[in-house]
Amino acid sequence: MSSLQMYNMELPQLVKEDSCFKRGFQKENCLTKVVKGLHEYKKYLLFVNQWIGDEKQQVNLMLVSMKNLSDLLVLQSKIQESITQHQHKGAFIPDTPPKSVWNKQLKIHVILRNFALFMESTVRAIRFMKLTPTAV
Repeated sequence: MSSLQMYNMELPQLVKEDSCFKRGFQKENCLTKVVKGLHEYKKYLLFVNQWIGDEKQQVNLMLVSMKNLSDLLVLQSKIQESITQHQHKGAFIPDTPPKSVWNKQLKIHVILRNFALFMESTVRAIRFMKLTPTAV
């Protein structure tokens, strides 16, 4: 969390209040938060894509996969209205380009690490949805 504060980034994450965990699970709330988080991470991954030299193709593939997952989750639920309202939110614009290679690498690392944690929570929530189809 301190690295997020250091770089003034508010990266999406799934927390207890999002109703994505076993206790208090609510499918619609969880799906809404997951899809919003995926849309939010898009702008951070575009930032990473700017600064990564050799791995741009992998970031592009990740962006396409994220969009596909987001579209599938929207189709599986009734959350379309909530999502379209969120998409008009302002885009992430880095304050200034990192002044050193170290800062650039650290910022990229923080974004990718937190994206991986977000995706782990997302996969867990989707598995839970599949195990409990009657929980809405």
